[in-house]
Formats: sequence, C-alpha cells, structure tokens
Amino acid sequence: MKDYIRLNSTISQPSLYPYLEPGGEKFCLKLSLDSQANLPKGKAFFPFSVIDKSQPLARIVKAQFVTDAGSKTKEVFVLLQHDEYLFSKDGLWPFSNQQIDKCWQRAFSLYSDKAQEHDLVTFSDQIDKKGQLASFQPLFFCNIKEAFFHPQCPTCGSFLYQCYDDNLLNSLGLQPYSSSLKRYLFCPSCMALVGQSDFYVYELDGSDPDTVKDRWDLVREFNGLSDQKDPSGDFPCLRCSDYQQCYGPKGPATSRIVPVCFYPFYMFIFGAMTINAPDFLALVSGASFSELESRLSQNKELGRVNHVRELVARTSPVSPVSFGPYFLFDSDERYFLEVLYLKLSFLGGLFHDVSCWLDVFKSPDLGLSLDRVWVRFPDQSGLLPFMWNFKVRLIDIGGGIIDDATVPKLPPTYGLHFMGLVWFYGLLVNGKQDVSMVYKALSQVLEGKSSDTSGNGDAKDPESSLLSGAFVAENIFWNPEQWQETSFPEDWTRLWKSSLDLGWSFLTASMKGGDWSNDEFWSKLQALRKEVKSCLFVQASAGEEIVRVAKGITEIASDEKGPEVDPKVDNGAISQILLNISTEWRKGFEVEKDIEATGRDVVDQKDEDELEKTVAISAEMIRGQDQVEEVMEDEDEFHETVILSPGDFKGDLKDDAPMSRPGGKESLDQTVVLSGLGSTKTSDVPVAASDEEDDAMDETVIISLNRSNVKD
Repeated sequence: MKDYIRLNSTISQPSLYPYLEPGGEKFCLKLSLDSQANLPKGKAFFPFSVIDKSQPLARIVKAQFVTDAGSKTKEVFVLLQHDEYLFSKDGLWPFSNQQIDKCWQRAFSLYSDKAQEHDLVTFSDQIDKKGQLASFQPLFFCNIKEAFFHPQCPTCGSFLYQCYDDNLLNSLGLQPYSSSLKRYLFCPSCMALVGQSDFYVYELDGSDPDTVKDRWDLVREFNGLSDQKDPSGDFPCLRCSDYQQCYGPKGPATSRIVPVCFYPFYMFIFGAMTINAPDFLALVSGASFSELESRLSQNKELGRVNHVRELVARTSPVSPVSFGPYFLFDSDERYFLEVLYLKLSFLGGLFHDVSCWLDVFKSPDLGLSLDRVWVRFPDQSGLLPFMWNFKVRLIDIGGGIIDDATVPKLPPTYGLHFMGLVWFYGLLVNGKQDVSMVYKALSQVLEGKSSDTSGNGDAKDPESSLLSGAFVAENIFWNPEQWQETSFPEDWTRLWKSSLDLGWSFLTASMKGGDWSNDEFWSKLQALRKEVKSCLFVQASAGEEIVRVAKGITEIASDEKGPEVDPKVDNGAISQILLNISTEWRKGFEVEKDIEATGRDVVDQKDEDELEKTVAISAEMIRGQDQVEEVMEDEDEFHETVILSPGDFKGDLKDDAPMSRPGGKESLDQTVVLSGLGSTKTSDVPVAASDEEDDAMDETVIISLNRSNVKD
C-alpha cells in the first residue's frame, strides 16, 4: 500500500477551470445561469440552465462561447457526466464504473469520426497522450460570487481526487471502483503523509460505512482551510468578504456552494440545437406554439419550454430571421404531402445519425430515447419556409458498454425496434392520439401477426390493419378531426401506406432477426421521399385532375350555351386531348433535385400571374373533325374555345401540336380557362384576345386545378 501511496501522491488531472475563467485569453466557455431559479433555503441548488437531465449517464447544460468583451460567438450544448447514474443496480446487467468509462470512450470515438457533422467541440486538455478522452477534475461553484473552484482537502489543502484502486478500497471496507457504481473522493497527499484520508461520496446510501461523508459534509469542512493550507491561493472563499458569515455558526455555506460535478467528469460540447424532437414533430403536424408551450408547462418540462419560447421570438414578425411562412401548402390540401415529406425527412435524418449505433444499443437502461433527439433550424435566408430547413442530431451517451466476456452476445435488434417505434410515433402521434394509443394499436397488429401464420411459417400480412383505426392518414396531423371528411387521392394513400411499410420493416426485422441492410433501407426511403416530393409539386399527376376538369368543361358548356353534348363522345375526346397535353407538360417539368440546396421558394409562384402561359383548343379539336357534324346541328350555333394554363408547369408544348389560336373573325361565345393555381372564378376580362375581339367574347370561366376546388 505504501508503494501505491507514493506513486499516487502526485496525481494530476486536466481542469476545465481555465476554459471557464481564462484570465488573459480572449474567449471562454460560459455556462448559462438559470434565470428562473430562486435561491432556496437549506441546500444549494444547481444554478445552471439544464436542458435535459433524463439521460442515465449525463445531463445537457446550455452554454455559450463568449469573447473578453462579453459577445456571444457560439451557443452550445454541454453534455456533463452525472454524479449519480439514473439506473439501479441490476444483477442481470452488471454495470460498473469501468464499463461506463468504456461507454464514454466509445462515444468519443463515434462522435470524433463525424466531428464536423455533429458540430463537436473539443479542448486539447480533453485528449490524453493516447488519443483517448480524458476526464476533468471535480468542479464546485459558489452561487453568490459566481466563482468556480476545485474541491480541496480540509486537512491539508491539496486537491481531492477519485480513488480508482480496488485494493485500497477493499481494505477500507469500501466498494471497488472497477466492479461497482460507487465512486469516492479522497486526498492522495494525506494518504502518503499519514496513511489515512477521509472519503467522500455525492450522496450517502445504506451501503456506506459511518466513516464515509457526503458532499454537504465536505462543504462544511471547507471551514478548516486557511491561508497556510492554501499556499497556491486556489480556494476562493479565503479571499471572500462573506467567508466568516458562510462558515460561522449555522452559516449558509451549504446553501451557496454546489458541485457542478462532484466527481471527475467526462464532457462533450455540441453546437446548440433549436428544439426537442417530440416538439418539432408536434409543430410540423400543425400544433400551435401556445398549445405546445401549455403542454410542456403542465409536464414541468421547463428546459423545453424555454426552447419553444426562443423559437417563437426568433420567428416573430419583428425578428430579423422571420422572412416567410412556416410551410408551403398549409392552407391547401397538399399540406398532407408536405407534412409527410417533412416527417420522412426527419425520420431519415434520425436514421442517418443513429445507424452506426444500432448494433450497440442493447441495454434497455442505456438505450436510445426520442427525448435525446434534437432538431436544429439554421438561420433562415428567406428562400425557404421555416420548417423546410433543419438537421436532426442524437445527443446521447449509452450503448455498447457490455463486453462479450461479461454476458453472452446479444442480438443487435434493440436499435431496430427503437427505430420502428420512433417511426410510428413520428407519423401517428398527435393532439388526440398519444404514444400509448399508437403502441396499443401496434401491439394488436403484432399479436394478430404472430397468432395467424400460414403453413410455411410466414406471419400474416398486417397491411389491412395498417390502413385503419390508429393508422389512418389523417392522423399525420395534430388535429386529425379537421381532416376526417377529406378523401385523399389514391396516389396519396399509396404513399402513406409505403411510409407505414418502412416503419413496419424495422419492427419485423427486430422480431425475426436475420440480415438487415442499412443501405437497402436508405435507398427505399430516399426513393419514397423523392416520389412524395414529385407528387407534391406535380399537382396534376397522370392527368387525373385534368380528366375531372374536362367533365366540368362539358357541363359548363352545355349549361351556358348550345345543345346537349353526348358525354360518351365528348368526355372521351376531351380526356384524351388533355392527357396528351399533361404528358407534354410533365416532360418539360423537372422537379428540383434538392429544394433545400436550391432554396427555391415555391410559395412565391402562387403570387405570380395565374395565366403565365396559355394554350388554346378549339371545339373542333376537342370533338375531332369527324365528329363535329354529328354532335352539332349548326356549326355557327355553338363555338367554344378552351384555354389551358400550365401555371407552375414549365414545359412547353410541341411546336407541331394541332392547336388553334384565339382570335379571328369567328365569334368566341365562351372561353373556359384552366389554371394550374388559383380558385374557380368567372372573369369579365377576355383571355388571349385583342381589343377587336372583346365584343365577341361573352364570358370567361376560369377553372382551377387545385384539388380543393375540383369535385367529382
């Protein structure tokens, strides 16, 4: 033991203090104080803004890098190791301090490989000579003077360190470091000089002998320090005017001094995120800021409430980053496709971020959590709606700490199961249907699947169950009851089913095991996103809407002027002509390869002239030259010109298309205009005609291709 004491009497460990109060340096890390915290009576409170403390191994604290003049240069999330881990000892999962150290090292390796992508910030003192993550010295803070310091031995004034030696701990009746979750601070100098030292823990429990002290005992014993015991001047209380008051009889030292990290701690720094993933999913589904804030306040999620409030301030009309709307089509039926596309993009971003972790998350206690997923909205340029520009990041420590030698090798299915649950959460949880209802519906499908098998052992296809009840398409919205009467087109329903199928593939793989290909799944997801985006911006898909409008043309023409037209002849001819036109338009229309990259604001197109380009079709063209005489008793009695506007579509018709031009001396009794955007309306202004023809045009009818305006 004496050899051990001599060897460890000169323990050294990096300090975070120089980065918090750098003195002559130009930049420092400033932990954000919680402005809502009030000084309580009794024990000291943790004064910093905690964004999330639900992780078993760490908590997230808000911070900034600031200049020597106090200007903020970068907002960050600081992931600090917990003093008390948020899981209990379990004989089935033998966690230990040593394994948790390995967990931090593995996380450091994974994050370092993608440091730029995760916006990881590291300090030189964090990395040891072997290139591994180093832990910082224990750190305390005075709430009154806002001063940081390292805890010192009340007996000799030397810094306190963590004891890692199992033999020493066992000899004193304490739990070993390597095979338990107990950690102890002690003074190596006192052990070297007198062969004994007090041992301190963050929180006492029933397993601690009477000789062990807790953090409040240590704070009270700081009273024993003096200038003689602190020749380096590192203990700030000795130079504080409140020293006698704090450490006098019934002094308030324990209500003013608090550990930032009682034990040596690991730390990661990431670029700050904007909003928590569940809150983002609520907003993109159509929840209002006020409703979301109310829900979070009721659940005491104060850290997340602050982020919602900051987002409201950031996007307010007076904010310098508020340039446009949140969505493209929130007042349009296509909002369904937009929400689906954004949610698939979120889920894809999450999958991309955690795919390298899926095979290491095996323990339920240290598994993945949606609450540890965050979304960042970068500064907006005004070229895209706000919700169209975001990044998804997992900020977590966990998984991969179970050695193969500790327990039998585990199947890598937990990560897939997590992704399946998150998938259905993202698509189906809303203001009326919480996650427990979604999970109940999933369980019913799973039970039906497992109880009904075919002769070859394959499970029953659950597709029919995944298109009803909790899985109906309107549940993608925060207020699904507003969409219950909406009948979505068949193509949209197919896209919805494909989205659910991708989530189902995760659950199926997690239950059956076997081979799973991240690349194959990613390829399917990208193909689906591309198809959803194409459908979103190509409004008249495959001429479906044009055929509907063609029927309306016949009805309008028949009602306004002229004899009845045989629908068997007219509808078929109109449909074929318009389908051909649709094909030409679609050939000329190229969907942007990446709307996020190009920044094209599709909303601005709605403000452009509705009749950007017109194409005239005469009645003879629609009916066919060989059918005109059969349909019309007198050619002069019924003249009709149909003018089609492609609106957003940018393709041109072929030069040799058999089109007639409006104009000439023939009278134009009625003009019907189909616009790619806009509302059904009647215009008194003739379209594509000269002044000489004004008198010849009795009426112009404009029919929109907007799905909300076209009825069967």
